Amino acid sequence: MSNHEAGKKGEKASETYMNTLGYTRANKKIREETEEKYKKEGILIEKSGFDYIKASEMNDPLPTLYELKTAGANRKTEVGDDWKGLGFTYTQKEEHNASVLGEKYKFIFLDLKKQRHIFLSEGDFLKDDHARIYPTKSIFIKCLE
Repeated sequence: MSNHEAGKKGEKASETYMNTLGYTRANKKIREETEEKYKKEGILIEKSGFDYIKASEMNDPLPTLYELKTAGANRKTEVGDDWKGLGFTYTQKEEHNASVLGEKYKFIFLDLKKQRHIFLSEGDFLKDDHARIYPTKSIFIKCLE
């Protein structure tokens, strides 16, 4: 199985898990509608900087936005009970949304191997005594022609 195939399989497993908790994956329409709701209130969000909305909040004027960080079911090294070992990319768009939305922006850490999750705010993990933080840039080549 290619990395892409494995990633898609893990993404589907994450979505299934989140659906059972009552969360809806944000598609293009949901992202655009949510961006517009916040814009009407003078808040500029990054529409690609969140993954889920709670289904029961879909019609709220300002729904809480959720960013999912997943440890796959087939990880070689298990994530610790205290979430030690979970690593992920934290984008500028996610950071922006966390900054402008505060408590209206949450992170969900999902461990598919142990079938567990935890809801967090940025401040719950983004501190030196809780995480090793490395400034990086992610590059995705679109074309070299």
